[in-house]
Amino acid sequence: MDMSWSTPPLSSVGRGYIPQRRYMVAKKPILMQYCHHRLIFLLYGKALQKPLPLPVATGKKANYSKIPQKYHAPETGRKEKGDPLNIAIDKMTKKTRDLRRQLRKAVMDHISDSFLETNVPLLVLIEAAKSGNEKEVKEYAQVFREHANKLVEVANLACSISNNEEGVKLVRMAATQIDSLCPQVINAALTLAARPQSKVAQDNMDVFKDQWEKQVRVLTEAVDDITSVDDFLSVSENHILEDVNKCVIALQEGDVDTLDRTAGAIRGRAARVIHIINAEMENYETGVYTEKVLEATKLLSET
Repeated sequence: MDMSWSTPPLSSVGRGYIPQRRYMVAKKPILMQYCHHRLIFLLYGKALQKPLPLPVATGKKANYSKIPQKYHAPETGRKEKGDPLNIAIDKMTKKTRDLRRQLRKAVMDHISDSFLETNVPLLVLIEAAKSGNEKEVKEYAQVFREHANKLVEVANLACSISNNEEGVKLVRMAATQIDSLCPQVINAALTLAARPQSKVAQDNMDVFKDQWEKQVRVLTEAVDDITSVDDFLSVSENHILEDVNKCVIALQEGDVDTLDRTAGAIRGRAARVIHIINAEMENYETGVYTEKVLEATKLLSET
């Protein structure tokens, strides 16, 4: 930049003259050129600090190939719909959500079947033990053991789909009690089968029967607490409709055994639904909604 420094002429300097500060005088064209370049530099710096404008939706696919590589679009948390990666992520998220829904439905299906008439295997085992038939007791003991293992397995499955940590702990504790109590019940039944007339053996069997029923009730309530009522009602409704169709077919074919067995299953599922709904209504304040629900459960029990 061409700059010139000037001072006052020597003729103006006298004895009383105080030297003034030197001042700079720039040539006018060079000064304008300098200001012009300085203004461009400032505007360019401001432009770099601003985010790039988002493309306007015009119905045409945006062309990002013209954007220089040194520019980066601002991260606003918004997904680009045309991005293959985002499309794949959305599909995977949807599939995972559907899979989790199907898994929850399958677990509820197991719960609906396994926790239906939970005391029947025990009652059959006790009746065989009271008759003194040790062979039948051993056969029914195997059925009872499989029933207990099924309860524990389904309870653990219910824990795997629940986020209720405290409820999961209660379920696992109750399942552990069931697992440890099962062989003791079988031993009591074998003892009663060997001495069916013994008062001590009968009382011992009654004690283990009460303990088993209590633990099964605790496990059932704990599992109900960590599962969705809506899912349970949906699964139970489907099973009841299937059983009703089976009853109609059995009635048409004259199959009395199938009709009696399927009707018993409907009765058991309806009782489970009533029990769960009544327990759920205890968590709500009394009102029109709870009254209507309780009336519906009463109608179901009478039907």
